[in-house]
Amino acid sequence: MRFIDQFILQLHEPLLIVEAETGRVAFANPAALDLTGYEADELGELGIDDVFAGDRLPPDSGGQLLRIIGHCIRKDGTPLAITAAASTCKRNESLPHAHILESKFLVEGRTTDAFPSGTHTAGVSGQPEEPSDDTYNAESADVIVYTFQVDAESDPASEALRETNQILAAVYDTTHVMIAYLDVSHNYILVNRAYAKMYGQSPAYYSGKRLFDLFPDEENQRIFSRVTQTGHAHHAMAQPVYDHDGVVSGYLDWSLQPIKNSAGQVTALMLSQVDVTRRVKALEAVAESEERFRVLFEYASDAIVVFDADLGRFTHVNENACRLFGMSRAELYHAAPVDLSPEYQPDGRHSESAAMDFINQALDQEEPVFFEWHHQNIHGEIVPCEIRLMRMPPRNRRLVRGSLIDIRDRIEAQTQARKLSRALEQAADAVMITDISGVIEYVNPAFERM
Repeated sequence: MRFIDQFILQLHEPLLIVEAETGRVAFANPAALDLTGYEADELGELGIDDVFAGDRLPPDSGGQLLRIIGHCIRKDGTPLAITAAASTCKRNESLPHAHILESKFLVEGRTTDAFPSGTHTAGVSGQPEEPSDDTYNAESADVIVYTFQVDAESDPASEALRETNQILAAVYDTTHVMIAYLDVSHNYILVNRAYAKMYGQSPAYYSGKRLFDLFPDEENQRIFSRVTQTGHAHHAMAQPVYDHDGVVSGYLDWSLQPIKNSAGQVTALMLSQVDVTRRVKALEAVAESEERFRVLFEYASDAIVVFDADLGRFTHVNENACRLFGMSRAELYHAAPVDLSPEYQPDGRHSESAAMDFINQALDQEEPVFFEWHHQNIHGEIVPCEIRLMRMPPRNRRLVRGSLIDIRDRIEAQTQARKLSRALEQAADAVMITDISGVIEYVNPAFERM
């Protein structure tokens, strides 16, 4: 295929070759097929008036390149405002016709103004061919060559691009993400409203200023230089921001993205920042709360356990719970309340069913559940306990916190008090008990009989 044939096929602008006498389309390059929406064989059956509504080439144009305003009528009926460049020329073997109409080609994106008669072209050898000395008009010429340029206002692609740019501009200007566009010397080119507001300035204030003149930071300057030199992006999470006194004033997630040209060279930098101060402080508050809970949990005077009703086992135990049962944490984590209790409680209830009744009661109400319970340690000893159960957050989990108080000493003291009371009641000697101020608090029957 000759150079001119390749040139026409690769032409970015739509090009039609029309028979001057009949007006029939003799050839359409791939760009023209895209413009009109027709297949090559379909377009070959049409005339120029079927696809182009505009002024006809005047008969006395005689080889001149004329510009004609009109409309392209696409196959789907959509009209596109276009400007046509038209010129008459002789049919010759350098213009492929029928065999091109039967084929489909991809366009590489090459552009030119038009294809007028008398154009210098190159043959197979690559040497320029001599232009023709003849001039032609529409009446005597074999063909008319049309090239088309779609007006931007009616080009769907251009309109879509404009809409996309408007959307991007709106997002850029209204997003909470702080964005700065900088050159490779780290001078501001453009910043959005969020960026300017963060530092108490207007967007116009930053134009032309150097970032590190406003915000000196040797480490960040090294990062910016590295991104510029290597072309590799940089990302940082929850980086502290310091005020002029060196006090942390906030935290930022930020990234630096290199902008490259078609040759892969870094030509600009895009800095984006998100203020995550609230998130960091919230996480710090959660961590502090968890630490307080851990300290209160671990060093409480009571034995503390957390029971997961869905898993059927303990998920947390403190050191006092380990002492109460004589077991390690690992052993307790594989145990359930029934494993730490005798088969029956003093009231005759089965321990397993009674334990689940109390646990479900705690899960179903906001107030704590109090009761006494007999546990059993690893040595088989019965350990009477006062129990307080309360549901724990989160609400999507069935967690119950249990406080266990060993009441063996209390029971022993109560037993001794009852024994002493019986002894005093039965004593033959008169007994009187007073407080430190001499007020009588107790006399036994023998004293009353005096």
